Amino acid sequence: MRWNLRVEIKLPRSDGRIVNGEWGKGFYDHVKGTVFIKRPGKFSKKIPMKIFDVKRYLQGSDLLTVIQL
Repeated sequence: MRWNLRVEIKLPRSDGRIVNGEWGKGFYDHVKGTVFIKRPGKFSKKIPMKIFDVKRYLQGSDLLTVIQL
């Protein structure tokens, strides 16, 4: 896999405010249409996201912003 996307992961607080959380890496599988995200950490595993059109949400050529639920 080529982890060629930079992913900004925003973390919401309990009062509804959004806090800039952390940066991760992402991989877009064009056959399945899913994006896999790997968060920083020692035991980080890849997490698939729901199927969506990644080209619509990219900022520039390789930056994707997501909100953790």
